[in-house]
Amino acid sequence: MKQKRTLIFLFSLCFFAVALSGCDGPAEEAGEEVDEAVQMQKEQLEDSQEEIAEAKARIEELKEDLAEARQERDQAKTRLEKSEQDRQRILKEIEQSTMGGDTTGTVEPYNEKSTDVQSKSPSTKDPQSMNDDDGTPADQQTKEKSESHSKNATT
Repeated sequence: MKQKRTLIFLFSLCFFAVALSGCDGPAEEAGEEVDEAVQMQKEQLEDSQEEIAEAKARIEELKEDLAEARQERDQAKTRLEKSEQDRQRILKEIEQSTMGGDTTGTVEPYNEKSTDVQSKSPSTKDPQSMNDDDGTPADQQTKEKSESHSKNATT
């Protein structure tokens, strides 16, 4: 009798195991939906991680580009300052040579507004260096006048 009970128990256990394994009930469907949702979340997480890695790489590239641009700007700024100093020195030398003044090499402080205005419009230049009538340099007119005087004197 004990064997009979054990045999019935084993047979019913196998029956329930086979019967329940083939059953697609609401619990099974809910479990599959949960598995799909978890899988989708994993995929989205992986995609997001890849996008973050790409964005970080792009940020690093941009930082490098910015550093290069700053370095170029600093170099250009240095060249500009040197050019401004050279310009001031040349202007001072020209001024001293035209005035016949002392050539000690002293340079007045750079005045950006006045030199920019002078270099841009001929009407703001020194009136002694330009002729108001035709815009030719005063030195050229003086030369022409002296030539005409010397011709008149010889005739």
